[in-house]
Amino acid sequence: MLMPLLRKGKANWIHSKFPGVLVSHDVVAGGTLQIQEHHLQDYVRECAAKKDVTSGRLIYMIAVSSGLGSSCFLGDQLIRLFAACGTLLEASLVFCNVNKPNLHVWHAIISAHAEHGCLEKVFSLFHQLYIEGMYPNEYIFPVIFKACGSFGYLVLGKLIHAIVTEQTLESSTVVGSSLMYMYIKFKQLEEAQRVFDHLKERNVVAWSSIIDGYAHHGDGIVALKLYERMSKTSLKPDKVVFLCVLKACSKAGAIREGLLIHDQIIKSELELDVTLGNTLVDMYAKCKELRSAHRLFQKLNNPNAVSWGALITGYAQNGQGDMVLELYEEMDDAFSLNEMILPCILKACANAENLAKGKEIHKRIEESGFEFDVVVKSSLVDMYAKCGSLEEAQEIFSHLRTHNLVSWGAMISGYMQQGKGRLVLDFFKDMLQERLEPDNAIFICVLKACASIGALKLGRLVHHFISENVAVNIDVALVGAIVDMYARCGSLEEAHGVVTDSFRKNPILWSAIISGYARSGDWKLVRWCLECMQQEGVQLNEVTFTNVLSAFSHAGEVEEGQHVFKSVAASQSNALSFENLTCMIDLLGSTGQLEEANHLLETLPVGRNVIGWTSLMTACKTYGNVNLGHNCFHQVSELEPDGAGFALMSSIYAEAQLWGDADKTGPQVSGHSWKKPGIAWIEANNNMEEFMVGDRTHKESPKIYATLKRLNRALKTEGYVPVSESITVNKSVNEEVFEKK
Repeated sequence: MLMPLLRKGKANWIHSKFPGVLVSHDVVAGGTLQIQEHHLQDYVRECAAKKDVTSGRLIYMIAVSSGLGSSCFLGDQLIRLFAACGTLLEASLVFCNVNKPNLHVWHAIISAHAEHGCLEKVFSLFHQLYIEGMYPNEYIFPVIFKACGSFGYLVLGKLIHAIVTEQTLESSTVVGSSLMYMYIKFKQLEEAQRVFDHLKERNVVAWSSIIDGYAHHGDGIVALKLYERMSKTSLKPDKVVFLCVLKACSKAGAIREGLLIHDQIIKSELELDVTLGNTLVDMYAKCKELRSAHRLFQKLNNPNAVSWGALITGYAQNGQGDMVLELYEEMDDAFSLNEMILPCILKACANAENLAKGKEIHKRIEESGFEFDVVVKSSLVDMYAKCGSLEEAQEIFSHLRTHNLVSWGAMISGYMQQGKGRLVLDFFKDMLQERLEPDNAIFICVLKACASIGALKLGRLVHHFISENVAVNIDVALVGAIVDMYARCGSLEEAHGVVTDSFRKNPILWSAIISGYARSGDWKLVRWCLECMQQEGVQLNEVTFTNVLSAFSHAGEVEEGQHVFKSVAASQSNALSFENLTCMIDLLGSTGQLEEANHLLETLPVGRNVIGWTSLMTACKTYGNVNLGHNCFHQVSELEPDGAGFALMSSIYAEAQLWGDADKTGPQVSGHSWKKPGIAWIEANNNMEEFMVGDRTHKESPKIYATLKRLNRALKTEGYVPVSESITVNKSVNEEVFEKK
């Protein structure tokens, strides 16, 4: 190929382009072209570094013309050059021209195809290698294992692992590290750990791989223990190891270990590294040490989008939406439309229901002219949905090219928050038609929708779908939603079956089923559930206990309620709450056991409970116990001087026809009634009119009250006596209504 060039006097040009390559160019008389191969190799390396494919082709032409095209050494480097320049066809051409390629050449061509994702060709070449009677070395196997891990070929990877074991290469650090990489990709940490334990020598790469595997896919605590083991060796952690172990601290919430790692990073003089600085900010934020995260962020020389994202995400995940929005205002405009940061900002707007700010950011996004990804657009849908603007959420949702779980979940949860169960189910059906797998949050919303409209058949279908889908992570919250759906739809047997078949020892699920039985008024089944809980060793929590007492209260089963209450008070005093006590007071008060209720309020160590005293006071009114009612009144008025105790006490006096005492209490009622006014509405002439108790701000107030007085007199003349339960007694009313005829 080069002979014509040389005969035309181009030898000088080749000399100038590649000095030292031509030893002799006296070829006019048909002499042999002499090439320095080591010079060609040097030039190939230079071309590879610069990705200069044109010069690389010329070098290959020189090599072929000089008879070096079949050289293994030159072929190895040329394959890597063409692969780096993205020309696999030419890399394959070089490989085909190599005479009896050695393992270095095989490694080069297999790596070239692996880097470009040509997996079929990779495995074809690997198979061809065996056909040629050669065995892969410790550098070829890692390429295969990484390809298996990156592209999901676990079974093939395990088969090749068996070959490695036969060749006794498993303990090789290079092969073992790549094997660990493959197993970690498939989240098979036990296999990765076994390979790690069999390594003869563990270098920093091997340690960082196994630590990162546990930090990313498994248990942060185990990752930290592995780092502790590494620190006892002679190896010094590098930047990659620090990044992995900081990720483990974030995963485990291990702030103490994180502080120690931070100190080691400072001693290693790596704190100024941007990537490590960002990871430290993220670690502190995820460990809820937001002040430390913010201080470190302020020390960064040039915070980038990742830095801002780590800090903003930390505040967002800890519910500090105001701080998220404040940081967004401080942020450089170059980062304000970053696709990693925008979802956090929009989430903060959604959680705070700050629709105005959300619209402002939406406008900024539209004005930028950028085409944002589906994550940002889905976050906009979520923001509008959570702020109650479902029409705008629907508008953006309908224009999305593709819908992900975030956008579907936003619409489904948004309609559920608005109580539109039927629309939730319609969206769920549409989502399934797009062959998307719902996550737990969507399932819970759908189950709530079924419960809200009594869609038992559809609820059963959803439950069946969840049970049959192995990809669903069936956790307590999801099972609780299933139980609650069955209970609210009246299918208590199915609800109980779910509890006993799955999380038998979980108090949340028992609370859901007991709540269902309580709503149905079946106190015997409530008692049976209590017995089941005791057999399973499950303790009552506050919510379950309240539901139990409510069931007994509504059924009037005082003895059952007292028995359970005393049992819990003796064995689980920490489970007692104001709500539990109030339920018990209601239960005793509804059956006239006022002294027993009073004794409970005075003796139980749950603090002073205004609701309990008010409940007992109401029972005193029902049973006409003025003395005990007066005692309750003093307790209530001390706890809430501006509360409803005055009105209730005045009613008790009125019921007992103690008009003088009622008159004494009346002024207090009048003095405090304005703070919590009663309001009523009537519809007149297509308008809603509002009335407040004691309101004299209307310009016609004198005429209004004069008319009311005339009506009261007319009612009295006709013999009308008002029902005292429905009125608030005060002096102005006493003088008119309770005056003796």
